[in-house]
Amino acid sequence: MFILRGDSGFGTPAMYDACEQLHIQYTIGIGMNARLKKTQRFPAEQAVLQWEATGQPQRLFTAFLVSG
Repeated sequence: MFILRGDSGFGTPAMYDACEQLHIQYTIGIGMNARLKKTQRFPAEQAVLQWEATGQPQRLFTAFLVSG
């Protein structure tokens, strides 16, 4: 089993197609845009509140569905 992990620079249609055709599992970052910024607003605000309360760095994760 192969798993590919890459930053947004690898996120090209050709790379996605190749991974799908070769049955390679992949995690590829995507560049920030206005639509993503809207989905990230709550976790970012929550991280700031937690940092202010604890003084410790915070790392929060979220997930969302992408529709065509």
